[in-house]
Amino acid sequence: MIKLSKIILASTSPRRKELLGEETEFVSINPKLDENKIEIDNPKVLVLVSAYLKAWSVFKDHPDDTVIGADTVVVLENRILGKPHSRDEAFDYLRQLSGKTHYVLTGYAVLNSEHKIVNVCKSDVTFKTLSDEDIQKYLNTGEYTDKAGAYAIQGEGRALIESYHGSLKNIIGLPVEEIKSLI
Repeated sequence: MIKLSKIILASTSPRRKELLGEETEFVSINPKLDENKIEIDNPKVLVLVSAYLKAWSVFKDHPDDTVIGADTVVVLENRILGKPHSRDEAFDYLRQLSGKTHYVLTGYAVLNSEHKIVNVCKSDVTFKTLSDEDIQKYLNTGEYTDKAGAYAIQGEGRALIESYHGSLKNIIGLPVEEIKSLI
């Protein structure tokens, strides 16, 4: 069990803040990290490194606190589907996901003066078979922006999903069930 004084989430993600807020009190600090500069092809290594670097960028200025960092990716056939840069790219992602099972990885790091814990959580998601019209209808919600894989399972994107296995909160962006056991 990690001893803590104050919990800091190294993120400004509304989804992560909501998920962690359901479990504990914390403050949020934007990590000083340009994720675009991390060039790692292995999805598991990518999320672990990114989560650690996010947490470390905040922890080094708050060494008496417990800092949590996280990074989430959608992986289809060993390819990372990140946050789409355009509606066209989001359409392409959703077309690729249609009728297939992919997995969602969230790397997380919990750092304090006594412990440095880094781990990854994996969940599987199976999409319904989607028509182009289904995809356009979803894209019209605007929900796909700033979402790995171009969908949000906790919102309108739930209609795209046939099933999932594993942690729903992991798919949303923070496996608080695992993190809670550490803090």
